[in-house]
Amino acid sequence: MTRSSPRPSPTPFPCGGRSCGTVTRLSAGDRVKPPRPAARDTTLPVVVLRGLCSELARAGVDVHAMLRELAIDPALIADPDARLPAAVVFRAFEAAPGRAHDDLFGLHAGARAPLGAFAVFDVALRNSRTLGEAAERACRYYRLIDDRTEMKVIVDGDLARVTCRNLAMPSVSRTSSELLLATIVTRGRQLAGCEWPMRAVHFVAEGPRDHRAHERFFAAPVRFGQPADELVFDRSWLDRPVLDAEPSLATFFDRHIASLGDQDPGGDPFADRVRRAIGAALDDRPSLARTARQLGVSSRTLQRKLGALGTSYAELVDSVRRTVATRCLETQDVAISEVAYVVGFAEVSAFHRAFKRWTGTTPTEFRRAHRAGAVT
Repeated sequence: MTRSSPRPSPTPFPCGGRSCGTVTRLSAGDRVKPPRPAARDTTLPVVVLRGLCSELARAGVDVHAMLRELAIDPALIADPDARLPAAVVFRAFEAAPGRAHDDLFGLHAGARAPLGAFAVFDVALRNSRTLGEAAERACRYYRLIDDRTEMKVIVDGDLARVTCRNLAMPSVSRTSSELLLATIVTRGRQLAGCEWPMRAVHFVAEGPRDHRAHERFFAAPVRFGQPADELVFDRSWLDRPVLDAEPSLATFFDRHIASLGDQDPGGDPFADRVRRAIGAALDDRPSLARTARQLGVSSRTLQRKLGALGTSYAELVDSVRRTVATRCLETQDVAISEVAYVVGFAEVSAFHRAFKRWTGTTPTEFRRAHRAGAVT
């Protein structure tokens, strides 16, 4: 590949015949520069610790005793919107191998992570058309799990990399890095229905004296003490199709989307079709042109028909977002940040403003009122 510029530049990467988002394509000789320090808060979503607690419980660890030692109220683990001090969470990860009497706890936990364990994150991956699209969505949705870690897909000639960097800490525990990379590889294998051949696997942390178990799991050379946690593999892997979605995962969106036409029993059938088309593509921010193509009409015809019904495409998008958002908020195990992503908002703050405009209240207040029985 001919070098075209001194720095990596974002370019659309074709995934199965369609753009899967933005990844970084490197020219020959380019290097990935360390990210600039970013100002981050000092908390992490509770889902990070929730998964750890599940695996420790599986290993026979007294999780309640551990939470008491960490001064964490066990009730917080069940609260989808709770956040915990990052230092406390990382301390729990560092201590996990000793508590479980398993020096490879992170590797083993990642290998066991069932598809669906990370709610919206897993649903987004499972509903992708190709592994490249799934990888792009993983980078976008991973902020729901750890908003302090930057995940990127980098295409470099015939190779591709999934690179993970913690922007808030110079180094993280080997356990958390092993868990992250092992989970990514496990997800790739589950989505493709076959092995995911690696060229190399890199860890920032220093490794154990014997890392043959790592090489057996990843089926590739594994190096420690590297600049980033990353997986290196053939770029062609990104074009592989994702297996059909499992019903148990597909219903996460479907149960809210399938009834969108029911919100207006006396409504027009065409408007109902538009609502469902919008709902099916919410997390990809559905455009007028895309919805029109799906319905087999031109954008102008779609606008004209909606205008004749006294509405507009923008109004229907807002209506669908509001309906799906309120129904998701009534589901107690879905975090507000996850709801924001489900309905197509890249930033939780933008979702809060929109929800306040739609309902006159904030998502937190709405959920609290629903729990108290004030919302019907």
